[in-house]
Amino acid sequence: MSCLTRLLLLAAGLVATAVPAFAQEPSSAPSAVGNSTEEKPVTLDLPGEPVSAVSFAGGTLSVRAVDGEKAVFFNEGEIARDLSAQLLRQFNVGGAPVALYAMGANAESSAPCNGFLVIVWRDPGGTVRGGTPPFICGTDEPAVTRDALYFFSDEIAPGQINPMVRWTAKGGFAIAADLAFAPVPGSGWDQLSDRGLSVRQLMENAAVYGQASTTLGDQLFGVVQALENGERVANPEPGVHVAQGCAPNQCDQVQALGVVDGVHQGTFFAARVNGEVARVWPDLEKWPPRAKEIFERFKAGEDVLAATPPLQKSENEPTGDDVTAKPGVAEAGQQALRPLAPSDGEPAPKTGQAQ
Repeated sequence: MSCLTRLLLLAAGLVATAVPAFAQEPSSAPSAVGNSTEEKPVTLDLPGEPVSAVSFAGGTLSVRAVDGEKAVFFNEGEIARDLSAQLLRQFNVGGAPVALYAMGANAESSAPCNGFLVIVWRDPGGTVRGGTPPFICGTDEPAVTRDALYFFSDEIAPGQINPMVRWTAKGGFAIAADLAFAPVPGSGWDQLSDRGLSVRQLMENAAVYGQASTTLGDQLFGVVQALENGERVANPEPGVHVAQGCAPNQCDQVQALGVVDGVHQGTFFAARVNGEVARVWPDLEKWPPRAKEIFERFKAGEDVLAATPPLQKSENEPTGDDVTAKPGVAEAGQQALRPLAPSDGEPAPKTGQAQ
């Protein structure tokens, strides 16, 4: 073999290895997701220490430990990096191979989003891409349909609006709908139990939620979030529900009080900032005597819940573990305590299996 021939072969080899990781054409080798007959992942020149590697779209998806973090690579191109990375599933969606990774910060972090998902897929043009669903916190797996993935949170707080994100191999990510908290349809004051309800269960009553929404306006989410951050709901008397809590990560500065009065059929709220009452909803003269008494203790800086002893059942009340329901509406009351199911317009539950 002449020297010129050797140089030409060497140059051809250098050009072949210079193809970017995210512009590879579909391989003619078997590449069906989950197919055990695929070639074993090839050795790649990657930084850090190997954690895992799988065959994907004719190439190799791998996780490497790099500088105290976990990085996801397709061949030699980095896709994402965080404190942790775990392959959740591989499947086909609309004919495209897809891999789903859970990425996350420290499990004890107080960050609002303590984890996120990364999708890796091969688009119709043959390019392998990676992306994160916008606006979605947490690491819940998506709902899977034949040609799309749907990402949404099934824990929506009162007053909160969360987007539902649709993903397809051709179009990528797009907002499919906005999801909002909704109470149990048709539930009213006469279906509200006298005791034993959480803040969320109180808000699931349509009458309570409707009045709280009107009273608090755009402050509904913040106030209810602070109340849910409290320990419990106290019942100073049958039908009166008292909640006290603080804003997440701001407990020293912001506290909230909520009174749901089933006797007077009203909702009453107050906020304390740096020890001083900053807001009252509605005006204090509209509060009934019992709620106003509770407010005065809150205004003085007292722990209202700690000062309220558990409500004892009277001799005429039913016994058992169930909360006390109004006569004749036990079935509706029980319905109000169940988590809300997705409406007909939402994606199917997250039970799709890998294809």
